[in-house]
Amino acid sequence: MLVLTLIIFVLQEAAPNNPLTRGVTIGLLGAMLLIALRAVRMPVWVLLATLLLNAVALTLSLALSSEDQPLLIPRFIGAVLLALVAFAVVLRILRQPTVTVETIYGALSVYLLIGLFFAFTDSVVGSFTPFFVAAGNYTLKDYLYFSFVTLTTLGFGDLVPKGDLSRTLVMIEAMLGQVYLVTVVALLVSNYTRRSPLPPSE
Repeated sequence: MLVLTLIIFVLQEAAPNNPLTRGVTIGLLGAMLLIALRAVRMPVWVLLATLLLNAVALTLSLALSSEDQPLLIPRFIGAVLLALVAFAVVLRILRQPTVTVETIYGALSVYLLIGLFFAFTDSVVGSFTPFFVAAGNYTLKDYLYFSFVTLTTLGFGDLVPKGDLSRTLVMIEAMLGQVYLVTVVALLVSNYTRRSPLPPSE
């Protein structure tokens, strides 16, 4: 999960904004969600619904150009997939009897997923109303950059949210990112259980 999340992050930042990049991103999100749902033993109908949702988003991502306003539809579905993946991973973490290195990786994945989720959500909001004070044709890369700057509370100030809805999303993300790190991740790390080495053979 952590590796797939990092791949999506790098893909969005480094790859060109074209239908292929969007299609690969949606495909990876769908794969992550299926893996997470399988881990928490969700019913088959949930897995089938996930496949259908991912197929719709994948088709739209490949069919639409960057100038098409309906791009907000696959971005909205991408945000939904990210939220579902994070929720499924959290469920898996809560069901773990002990904290292992895999649990830590899962918690770190959720942190990155939070940043990705708000990037997609902000881009959806920006499709309806100006999200930033400075007017411009902002891409998902801009929203991704802004999201992780907000999540880590760096606050460079080169992109400033405009309007009540945008500012509310920014405040929620900043508080959520910090609370998650100092509570969930810190608690898991403090309760991390190392695997005992095998006893030496006689």
